[in-house]
Amino acid sequence: MNRSGTEGLSTDTRKDLEEIQRILRDHLPQDAKPISIYLSGGFARGESGHYEYKGRSLPFGDYDIDVVVPRPLLEKEEDPVLQRIEEELGYRPVTDPSEPTLAADASVHNVLDLRFKTREEFLERAPDLSCYDFLQSRHLLEGEDLVSEIKPLDLNEISIFSPWRILGNRLILLLKHTDTDFLERPPTLHEVLAFQLARCRLYLDLAGLLTFLLE
Repeated sequence: MNRSGTEGLSTDTRKDLEEIQRILRDHLPQDAKPISIYLSGGFARGESGHYEYKGRSLPFGDYDIDVVVPRPLLEKEEDPVLQRIEEELGYRPVTDPSEPTLAADASVHNVLDLRFKTREEFLERAPDLSCYDFLQSRHLLEGEDLVSEIKPLDLNEISIFSPWRILGNRLILLLKHTDTDFLERPPTLHEVLAFQLARCRLYLDLAGLLTFLLE
């Protein structure tokens, strides 16, 4: 289902997304302003939300955001955007080292999956479950809706290995959060939440795999 704007999202999620959209508009080069901005993944599907920690509302899950731009961006053009998001919201890319985000006094959190794509890169999608999920649950936050230009996807085109690969990646992520150091000390709240989130994702992807196999 395609939804426009932040319909159906929580107030905290809407506030975060509005700030991210503003930073993108303000800090990308003039000739690389967003054509479209899409939200997908757990927040778009309604599986993710926020939790309260020391008076602050934090996302339980990642913000999966596609930013369609007129031309490829240089790393030095992306960096000011990521730096400003970290300064204003405390959110960093999911690919950054996770250790600082799991400490008891963590002030930064790896919840930002911000993907800059040209129009051509956005439209060229492999026939897999990631594409199917995007087509089913995306939110167009702002700009031109390009989804009608994506080649229609038939479930029969999706390889049987696609859900297994996703499930395997989720299992690895879950095991990463099972630290043997927990036997010697109690885990921090952020470590507990990271483990719970990884476990929830594993269960959801297992359900997705079973659904796919029964189609």
